[in-house]
Amino acid sequence: MASPHPIVQYTSTASWAMIEDKFSPFAKETLANLVSFFEEEIVPARRLAHAQLPADPVQRWQTVIPVIEELKVKAKKRGLWNLFLSKAHYPEHGVPLTNLEYAVMAELLGRGGHIAPQVVNCSAPDTGNMEVLARYGSPEQQKKWLIPLLNGEIRSAFAMTEKGVASSDARNIRTSIRREGDEIVINGHKWWISGAGDPRTKLHIVMGKSDPGNKNAYNQQSVVLVPADAPGVTVVRPMHVMGYDDAPEGHCEIVYNNVRVPLSNLVLGWGKGFEIIQGRLGPGRIHHCMRSIGAASEALDTMLRRVTDPNRKTFGKFLYEHGAVVEEIAKSRADIESARMLVLSAALQIDKYQAKGALKEIGIAKFVVPSLALTVVDRAMQSFGAEGLSQDQDLASMWANLRTLRIADGPDAVHLQQIGQRELKRAPALHKQAEARAKKEDALFSKAGLNKSHLATPTQSNLSPEKLRALVSIYHQAHTFVTRDNLDEKIDEAFLRPSQSALQRGLSFTDLRSLLKTRRTSSEVTEWHAGDKALGWGRRAPLRDAKVVEAMYGVEVLDENTVLPALGILEDYQEAENEAREYEKSDF
Repeated sequence: MASPHPIVQYTSTASWAMIEDKFSPFAKETLANLVSFFEEEIVPARRLAHAQLPADPVQRWQTVIPVIEELKVKAKKRGLWNLFLSKAHYPEHGVPLTNLEYAVMAELLGRGGHIAPQVVNCSAPDTGNMEVLARYGSPEQQKKWLIPLLNGEIRSAFAMTEKGVASSDARNIRTSIRREGDEIVINGHKWWISGAGDPRTKLHIVMGKSDPGNKNAYNQQSVVLVPADAPGVTVVRPMHVMGYDDAPEGHCEIVYNNVRVPLSNLVLGWGKGFEIIQGRLGPGRIHHCMRSIGAASEALDTMLRRVTDPNRKTFGKFLYEHGAVVEEIAKSRADIESARMLVLSAALQIDKYQAKGALKEIGIAKFVVPSLALTVVDRAMQSFGAEGLSQDQDLASMWANLRTLRIADGPDAVHLQQIGQRELKRAPALHKQAEARAKKEDALFSKAGLNKSHLATPTQSNLSPEKLRALVSIYHQAHTFVTRDNLDEKIDEAFLRPSQSALQRGLSFTDLRSLLKTRRTSSEVTEWHAGDKALGWGRRAPLRDAKVVEAMYGVEVLDENTVLPALGILEDYQEAENEAREYEKSDF
């Protein structure tokens, strides 16, 4: 029997079994290579990369972290480079991996913090920008910008979000992009532009309004390539994410003041901005989601190490012996597994139908997965107590990054709105389907000579609380604990308190079984007369006890002398007798 693929230790056996047959031999080999590189090179270098970033507020934005550059060279030599760019969609520049195959790799990279995607040239925003240039860029644009990005020689930023504008609706952006002769002039104020602080960043891909008067709000925007060092480009400041500056890449506030670029820097054409960003954001959202799952998995592993530490006890128990801790672990595993299935499904849809054909799956994954991952990390933080909030653990920064993803690339509310609207579009077809089914149903009833009044079904809501409790208990008792010898005793115990013993004095299951011998049966009802057997039923019996009798024996108490059983109750008694006999014969 062949040994399992090494990725199994970082994902679930069930998840891998579902998709293994969809992996090419090249993909399996590359994935195994990546697992080895992750364990041998990336994991040991994580803390070193952090230590190599200066604390000085100026130097940290001018530093290229040495160990990351060293690992890039090693990754290239091992063929672990640009894994995100599928050859199926980008034949000239891509690698022979599908989005599904890369999704599993992205999850592993998510375990390696911010350095893991960088060392294999698979980090945002460069991945999305490379896809824009590969799909929409002219040959000249690709030569000048795409090739250096593919080689890892430069980095880039994508400038869309604006200060003072509800940028989650991209129609609101106000940055002006206009033509003047053979040039394009850009004026605008952007912020939260990821990657703009990196000294290696040489390109900004800027989205703005080029035709604000266009009646079609989705044709008003265009995308332009702007050199980072172009006159008029000013990086105002890096924004902090819950206290983290994410240097040296950062998330920056930028002003474009009369920035001029050649007309040839326009991407795809005038008014094509929305088409470009939709093509860019789809796969990128999936990459974010898979890395989020990797981060959540790493957090769960960290939590497991913590709660099984033999030196830690609370209230006389190891942490893992507390039921609440075990419950949190189980919830985290379930969250990770369900999130992974969502993203793998979306990746498969992208492979089949490209990003436009997978918008629903991408949108669902985008608002579900980061939230689930965030919860998993939060549970891990809680298991560490105050240490989980500190710089001594990666959990706090991990939490901050994941919280950002609930806003970045479209906030949760936008995706929820879009998915909800898509679902509502199915309603008219569902109404037609229901009408067609109703017609067929009516025809069947008519053919059978019946009408739908025969469908009336009693529900528990028609029962009094006493009846409901009694019915539940009788079924439980009869099928679980009752033997023939203790049948009468068990039934009485199930429903009667010692202080309410009127029924015990008078009416018992044995009495009713005896009365079966003297019953008179009609087509409607079986009637028992008190004269056939003394029931001991008196006017003073509490109403509650009467209700219990009705529920327990399936009968209706009419007055002190008459009891009417519902149709079918006699057969039920006989069935109980038969079950008791079978139980008596069994080995138990």
